[in-house]
Amino acid sequence: MVSPAERAASVIRSNRYLTMATAEAHHPWAAPLAYVLLPDASLVFYSARSAKHVRAGLISGEVAGALFNSTLPSDDVDGVQFLGSLFEVADSELALVMPAYFEGSFPDPEVRARWNRPESDFYKESPQGFYKIILTEVFVPDPTSTQIDLRQSVEINQLKVLLIA
Repeated sequence: MVSPAERAASVIRSNRYLTMATAEAHHPWAAPLAYVLLPDASLVFYSARSAKHVRAGLISGEVAGALFNSTLPSDDVDGVQFLGSLFEVADSELALVMPAYFEGSFPDPEVRARWNRPESDFYKESPQGFYKIILTEVFVPDPTSTQIDLRQSVEINQLKVLLIA
């Protein structure tokens, strides 16, 4: 039987979009985001610095989210819910993060060329930036619970080992 960590790793590796949730002054917000898994097992995305989800996530340092393949039938779909810490990617890290993001998001070189941007578009003084989510808690649906929608906790260190491998 596949472990919860193996299931979570498969979902994270095989999807491209997540929904990240934040709250600021008791006002919840959710944003759909394209992400890429980095070699350090973090999830990276870019967004406007002024976006509600970025502001709230950086202020609190905490985000929640979910990812799943919404095109599959209910009997086949698997998903992940998570809690994580949000960090801005430093200018000094952009040379490593940007190629991973654009190559992962746009494997076709012609398509990537249309989307690729210079590092300066994401420097601290720019209107947008790259951000990393470090997963702190992860949950998957409990396959033994067919009548009630329950979750299983994923051993985070085991998940990170699988994501890094």
